[in-house]
Amino acid sequence: MADSDTSPCPNCKRLQKRIYALEHQIADLQQQIAELKKYVFGRHQQKEGPARKPGPLFGHRGWFRRKPKTVDQTEEVSLKACPDCGSRDLSKCAEIQEHLQEDIVLPVPQTTLYRKQVYWCKRCRKKVTGRGKDEMPGSYIGPQAKSIADFLRYRVKVTQRDITRILKGLFGLSVTMGAVQGFHTQTRVRAEPLHAQLQKKIKQEPVIHADETSAPINGTLGWTWLFASPRIALYHIHPSRGGKVVQAVLGTTYNGTLVSDFLSVYNNSITAKAKQKCLVHLQRELDKMRTRFPAPHPVDTYARRLGDFFQEARAFYNAYHQGKITRPQLRTQAGRFKKELPSFVLLKDPQPHIRRLSKRLAKHPHELFTFLEDPDRVRPDNNFAERLIRPCVIFRKLTGGFRTSTGTDNLNVLMSLQQTAHLNGKDPLRLFHNILTQPKLKLDWCLSP
Repeated sequence: MADSDTSPCPNCKRLQKRIYALEHQIADLQQQIAELKKYVFGRHQQKEGPARKPGPLFGHRGWFRRKPKTVDQTEEVSLKACPDCGSRDLSKCAEIQEHLQEDIVLPVPQTTLYRKQVYWCKRCRKKVTGRGKDEMPGSYIGPQAKSIADFLRYRVKVTQRDITRILKGLFGLSVTMGAVQGFHTQTRVRAEPLHAQLQKKIKQEPVIHADETSAPINGTLGWTWLFASPRIALYHIHPSRGGKVVQAVLGTTYNGTLVSDFLSVYNNSITAKAKQKCLVHLQRELDKMRTRFPAPHPVDTYARRLGDFFQEARAFYNAYHQGKITRPQLRTQAGRFKKELPSFVLLKDPQPHIRRLSKRLAKHPHELFTFLEDPDRVRPDNNFAERLIRPCVIFRKLTGGFRTSTGTDNLNVLMSLQQTAHLNGKDPLRLFHNILTQPKLKLDWCLSP
């Protein structure tokens, strides 16, 4: 009997080729997954092996609390019986042990009755009275409670509901959430002249850092803008993320250095004496490119070379601040980096990611190395602005945004004033108290001369 035909059918051959192609595709995907596992949300995972021992590095000097300069009260401690055995057979020694302890004395609500003598002014032809210490005419809550509410809201970033709980639980003062909102509005209305002065002064600062973050306004997307110098912080909430906001705050021309990220609104909306783009933002994008296209991909090679190029520039910046090189030497290196930058502009490269990044370098050739030309005032990053805008991010997560323009106005004024006070070593709580009680406002409450 003849053997049956055992040759595979055409369909089997097609399936075998398909299986072979899928096996190779799976192998490639597994390799990419292995590379991506090194990162978690764009950051390196901790290295394998035993974790570092908790605590400071070897040789690091510990922090010890400073001894108080003044003693408010002294308590003499004596014994009638031994605390260990109960014996009353005790005799005094010449030794005296001293123990300093700092604590908080919680105040209680205090009601003040202002008995004001009424006078008749013959010139004004009307009755007049004086104003008592810390008196706020027409207000049932005093300035100390209101300034504490402002401090908790805009310095500590506490919700209005929690402010009512703090005032009740710690100080025994019952207020409603609506009253707390009224406290903020009252302080803001009185502080608006100070805020207007800050808006004028920030334009005169030699260096300004700018950044923005989202801020929902009554259910629609809005933005919190920050414009800050080393001694002034100005917050501005606006529905737009366009260049008109930059022009409204700084104008169309700024005679200083503007430090920002690569957002396009900082390009054509304002003309500055100099600009510096944040190199940390650029490095983050290079890291993402290398994650997506691991070696030996051409994009990885390009991103690594460009990253090393800017890392070398920052190394010279650090060497200058460490006293290893002089200012003229740093200026010479700045010229070298500017000359070498065009070698990274590959506008005709076949890789679209390389072309996209090349366009950015070609667009900002004079805004990448300003920190080498003015190293005493300009940094290669925008971390200063990111740290100052971080409280607004936390504020947004706690509150969910703003419901009315009153809330945005309050944050614009009070957040700007308290953050400016903090930058200048001033007490924000004392600032709010002075705003509510002093008849004449002074900018030096929050800004040093």
